[in-house]
Amino acid sequence: MATAFTDMWPNNLWPENLNELAFESPKFHMLQQAAILGERTRHVLDGKLVTYEEPGGKLIRHDFTVIAPTLRYRFVLFSVQHAKVPAYPALVRYVSAAAWPPEVYQLKTKDPESTFEVKNEEEFMRLMKFILSNKDTLEILQTLISQSQEKSWPTESNAVMNQ
Repeated sequence: MATAFTDMWPNNLWPENLNELAFESPKFHMLQQAAILGERTRHVLDGKLVTYEEPGGKLIRHDFTVIAPTLRYRFVLFSVQHAKVPAYPALVRYVSAAAWPPEVYQLKTKDPESTFEVKNEEEFMRLMKFILSNKDTLEILQTLISQSQEKSWPTESNAVMNQ
C-alpha cells in the first residue's frame, strides 16, 4: 500500500509576481546600448557585449566593446564586474575616467581614476549615462566614425582612374 505524502509547504511559497523583475541587470542595459550605438551610427560603429566568467565561477565581467568594422578595430569602452548573484553591487571600469569628478562614486581599487562601485540599478544607469555622454567617449566615437568614412571613400588613385 502506497503512503500518501503530506504537503507541509505553505500555500504561498512562491509570490504571485515571481517572474516580474525587481530590476534589470547591467548586462541587459549594456546590450540595449550596444544595439542603439549601431542604430545611431548606421552600423559605421557597432556595440558588442563580451562576457567572461572569472576563474572559480563566482564573478562575471561584461566588456562593452565598440567595433569599427571598416577599420577592423575594436576596443573596450567600459567593463562591469559583479557576482553571479546578486548583480549589484557592481564595479564599473571606464577607459577615460580622468575627467570624472572623484566624489561621484566610491572608489574601490588602487586605480582611483577608473574603477567605481555602483550599489544598485539606479546608480548604474546614472553612471552609464555619464560614460556614454562623456566628451572623451564622444571624441573617440567621432574619430572612429570619421576614420571609417574616410576609409570607405575612393582613394585619389581610384578617383583618377574612374574619370
